[in-house]
Amino acid sequence: MKLLVAAVATLAVVFAQTYRPVDPCQLCDYIINQALHHINRGFTEDQLQKELVSDCQSLQRAYGPDVVQNCIDGVNANIDTIYNDLKAGKHPQAVCYDLGQCSNPNDPTGTYPTHHPKFLRK
Repeated sequence: MKLLVAAVATLAVVFAQTYRPVDPCQLCDYIINQALHHINRGFTEDQLQKELVSDCQSLQRAYGPDVVQNCIDGVNANIDTIYNDLKAGKHPQAVCYDLGQCSNPNDPTGTYPTHHPKFLRK
């Protein structure tokens, strides 16, 4: 009986694994900078989308499946904006601001936007 209790407790710990919290601005910054790198290598919009989805999936171990899915959803929903803005020379921080993930870089308060973010669900 003690062995069964120990086994159940061990499984509970394993399945209750917690992941690091994610800052939406930092995650967006990572993805947008990855996008810029890929665009500079000549990727088309379709190639970029596939590569960014792969970049999102690489976050699984650190951030867990929910963040990965939110990241993928954000990439898929905003790939046109990401691609076109970066191709037009928009700064990565400005793209994240426009997607609602980061505060205005010119705002000294450093507060996050109050509107619903387009990139990640909360």
